[in-house]
Amino acid sequence: MTGKDTTILQAMKQSWQLSRKNMWLLVSVLGGIIISFTLTMTVLTTLILVPLVVIESTIKLSMPIFAGITLTFIQILFFCGGAVLQPLLAEALTSISHKVEQQPLKQLERHLVRPKILGWLADHKLLQAGLVLGFIVLCVSNYITLQQTVYQPTTQIVAHRGYANKALENSITAMEKAAEAGADFVEMDIQQTKDGKFVVYHDATLSRLAGRSGHIYNMNLDELVGIPIKNNQFKDEIPSFEAYVDRAKELKIKLLVEIKTHGHETQDMEEQLVDLLRAKGVANDYIIHSLDRASLERVLAYDPTITTSYILAMSIGRLPDVPMPYLGIEEFWMTSDLLKQADEQGKGIMVWTVNKENLLHKYVRMNTFSLITNNVDKAIEVRDSYDKQKTLYERIQIIIERL
Repeated sequence: MTGKDTTILQAMKQSWQLSRKNMWLLVSVLGGIIISFTLTMTVLTTLILVPLVVIESTIKLSMPIFAGITLTFIQILFFCGGAVLQPLLAEALTSISHKVEQQPLKQLERHLVRPKILGWLADHKLLQAGLVLGFIVLCVSNYITLQQTVYQPTTQIVAHRGYANKALENSITAMEKAAEAGADFVEMDIQQTKDGKFVVYHDATLSRLAGRSGHIYNMNLDELVGIPIKNNQFKDEIPSFEAYVDRAKELKIKLLVEIKTHGHETQDMEEQLVDLLRAKGVANDYIIHSLDRASLERVLAYDPTITTSYILAMSIGRLPDVPMPYLGIEEFWMTSDLLKQADEQGKGIMVWTVNKENLLHKYVRMNTFSLITNNVDKAIEVRDSYDKQKTLYERIQIIIERL
């Protein structure tokens, strides 16, 4: 059987019959090939990465297009490397087998790329065009993938109650303004009504925005939806949570849903909320947060796949040991020590409510998971100014730290 006809599996079966004194030869040869291959691939991969790392570090500007091209060359390298390694191992195993059996070894067929193959490729212009097109498609695909993963914003900008600086808080209009500005999430408040439904509203009573008496828990959904509300700048109306979610889906914006508990909820309130999110197809896209730890624990007990965030009323000393992957911390209490503790626990920090430009700079530099703000445009501007300076290496470091 020649090297041409021998597969790796067949060659291994032959070599397995070697005596113990020849096992060292087998291990040495195969080990040498694998180690040499690994070192070669490592060196070549490093050489491919060097231009990207040097350029990004020098000009302090992220280059996702160049990164996509670099990734494509690395993929081609490993594809070709795998194609070379298989015949090398097969021929090495076959050679050892022939040597041990003391059989004359015929000239082994070479499986590596031969000049005649290159010549054949040179004569096929259509194939050349196909390879070039495939390379371009792979580059574009890698660029899109990197843009959606590694080159995503490192700090999420969350619009507090929608864009409350441009529309009335918790209104659908405020959410639309936030989406228009480019917010990553919209934070909003929900409460359960008397008939067990959900309404988007912050306060326990209607007095501040509607100018009338009435508790949310003591009114049915159809009584609340459409009530005119206003502040010194804007006018709008109270929306239902379902209508709010439907519009959010149309806008393709994610929600940070705050459960406001008033003490009159049904026993299955959390289950109803999760069921509604499931029915809308957004249960695993949104984050549910609350000051009420017990409520969040009931959410997780019903569906552990829901992403949750525990809002801390105040943060002094050690962070609590809770099962929620995110913690909401008021800006007044936020420190680098708390961020370090959160990193050690593998939790993300949502800082609220950050409006001043100097504080936006501060928390973006700290690489907090998100900033909840009323100043959405400025927050995005500040975040993006730092993100443009983050190199591929720095971004991967941040991603690893958040795992």
